[in-house]
Amino acid sequence: MIVSCENCQRRYRIKPDTIHKLKHSIRCAHCGRRLRLSPIALAEKESRRSPIVAEDAKMTQWRAGPQMGRTQWVETPFSFLRVDLKGWINGICGKMILLFLILPAAIMVASSLISMWQLTALTKLINRENSRLAAWLAEDKSVEVCRAVAAQVGLYLKSHPRLHPTKLMQDPHFKRIAVQKVGRNRHTVLYQISNKNSSLHIWSHPDPAIIGKDLKRRHKAALSAVSQANYNQFVNIVLGARGLKESRGNYKILDANGNVRDEFRICTPIEGTPYVITVGTYTDDFVLPVQQVETRAAQQTTAIARIIILTTAVTLTVIAFAVFLFGQRLRWHILQLIQQADRIGMGDLKGHIKTDRTDELGDLAGAIGRLRDSMRLALRRPN
Repeated sequence: MIVSCENCQRRYRIKPDTIHKLKHSIRCAHCGRRLRLSPIALAEKESRRSPIVAEDAKMTQWRAGPQMGRTQWVETPFSFLRVDLKGWINGICGKMILLFLILPAAIMVASSLISMWQLTALTKLINRENSRLAAWLAEDKSVEVCRAVAAQVGLYLKSHPRLHPTKLMQDPHFKRIAVQKVGRNRHTVLYQISNKNSSLHIWSHPDPAIIGKDLKRRHKAALSAVSQANYNQFVNIVLGARGLKESRGNYKILDANGNVRDEFRICTPIEGTPYVITVGTYTDDFVLPVQQVETRAAQQTTAIARIIILTTAVTLTVIAFAVFLFGQRLRWHILQLIQQADRIGMGDLKGHIKTDRTDELGDLAGAIGRLRDSMRLALRRPN
């Protein structure tokens, strides 16, 4: 407990356990005046053992009143903003932080992380399926064009049976039928499979300089630069059309810019002739637009993730600020009521409790005020 000298305003802290040894009075070391301890103060030996009152003694700030020889509470408009970390953790504010901040924050962070994970997984799944679908459409488009060209060329050759292979590209009608564009810059090609040495002579091509050359030799350098297995795969595909069997497959090839690219090739034989229509298409020519969509989708996913993170952070900040203000103000009023009850316990029955609260704390303050009034009336009654 704290005792103040009414003469010089000096204050002394007395342990409740030593009150019975002081013979109900002590002497001020500054002015020499003897300070008498009231009988009510003797009961502080038991009341001071309460952990709530002990904590209040640490949190309470005192000063000597300018006119009254007793201790008074020092209060400012922002007094409730003073924070005691230990009191926060062990008191009601710590429980409020746990219930209204930490648990909601954990739930919000977990839900945000799950939402971002699901959004990212969904974006990857859609992009993967779109790429696979685009590659399948590219192959299907090549097969459709190759078969249609083979059918048209077959009909034209049947109507022109004496047309020599070296004269095919000189016929503008045949050239328009046999050479058709597929994808960005690929075209259908007609070649002939030799039964003697399995050579593949090209008889229709957009580049006239290639007419009559071997198809295998023309692509050997670009295919072997990647690996010999790619060249062997290409040879198996173009020779697989022998015997009126359609042949198709994928391999890697080095393009004109030195990039290794995936190529799909379809070879469709022309019925009743030694000729074959083939076309090789780069898969990424069809997948590139899808990849651009994937890039935009990834950017959009990143933007959404940032919005989720920002929204979560702002929400948690607002909740933390609200919990701090409400909890600190609530704790401040509770500590004031504890101090008033402590004053009554030390025999200070003057003054009254001022509060503008209309909740349970206001009712508690009114009850403490009525208790003070009752004790004041009881002390005034004659024995």
